[in-house]
Amino acid sequence: MTVMNKEETISRRQFLKKAGSTVLLLAVGGVLFRAYTQGVFHTGKGPAYELWKDENSTGLTSIVHAAVLASNPHNSQPWFFHVSDTTIDLYADKSRHLGPIDPFYREMYIGLGCAIENMMLASKAYGYNPTLSYFPDPLNDTYVAKFSFTKQSSEVSPLYTAIRERHTNRGAYDATIEIPKKHQTAWQKELEDPITLSLFTSLEEKQFISQSITDATQAFISTKVLSQETNKWFRQSWDDLQSYRDGITLDAQGESFFIRFFGKVLPPLDNESSDQFWLKATKKRHTDTAYGYGVLSVSTSNHLVENIQLGRVWQRIHLHATNQGIAMHPLNQLNEMADFETHSKSQPHYSNLLDQITIPKGQKAKFIFRYGYPKAEAKPSPRRSIESVIV
Repeated sequence: MTVMNKEETISRRQFLKKAGSTVLLLAVGGVLFRAYTQGVFHTGKGPAYELWKDENSTGLTSIVHAAVLASNPHNSQPWFFHVSDTTIDLYADKSRHLGPIDPFYREMYIGLGCAIENMMLASKAYGYNPTLSYFPDPLNDTYVAKFSFTKQSSEVSPLYTAIRERHTNRGAYDATIEIPKKHQTAWQKELEDPITLSLFTSLEEKQFISQSITDATQAFISTKVLSQETNKWFRQSWDDLQSYRDGITLDAQGESFFIRFFGKVLPPLDNESSDQFWLKATKKRHTDTAYGYGVLSVSTSNHLVENIQLGRVWQRIHLHATNQGIAMHPLNQLNEMADFETHSKSQPHYSNLLDQITIPKGQKAKFIFRYGYPKAEAKPSPRRSIESVIV
């Protein structure tokens, strides 16, 4: 039998201890390296976020810069522009349509309306007097709007100054902090005929809307084509985020740093896991922490100009709320399921739920959002470069 002396025993113990420490350091180093390469430590940075920084565009391009920072469905950014010396033409990019999620193009044209509102605000801030025409070519519904400009003195609206500060806040809100009535009343001043805004803050009203949204989310993720369409817009890797510069990101989901860290370091979620993540967030964070709900409605079921007007109103309300320190977050699952069942000629269950929300007679609920004071600051969403959206 071989007998080790004391020096050999100590030497072996030291070796094993050092080897274990080395393995641990390598493992930690590997995790930190992956965290770095997946953008854990540079949230909101890189080329995909450049347009949220200070203005670096000139002339009419500055107006396009403001346009692309607008609210839009699934951050699909469904637009492109043609710019001349005195005009800007806005077009719908139907290659960025959400397919079965938005069969009547309701959400696409609401998003285009948001862009138009930013353009109107930016035009006046940069010293232009804009003339706006909707659908200049009646036979082409992708030619959404034409802006013609003449020079005037600058008019900087408080809403314009909020454009770079406005972000959809998908995090938890503090529903215990009361929002002054005057703040909510002020949103009504941003309306235009035929758009109406109904606000719901009572426990009974919120419970009905919350449950309806949650049920619609469950139905949404249980419908394969809808789940697939949503998940294809989720940018899970840092490389994809910086390459595509669009879509839904983990950073913008309102999760804690801990969740975002491991969400980026671990392998990407499959569709089913991603769907369950969204459903849980809808139940436990989005609906449970809403101070109130807002419902925007119009007088007809699907009129493109009214959808654009609704988008303009939504953008103004969100900008106004941004200046008030109030967070907002669209929750349109109920509308999306209603559109889907109408298009597929299914039984109108979710349409019936929408009709049970108390809004002015003769109106159709087309857009639902939650609001409240945020517990944490919202993170920006990526945006495509100006050069990629001007043709």
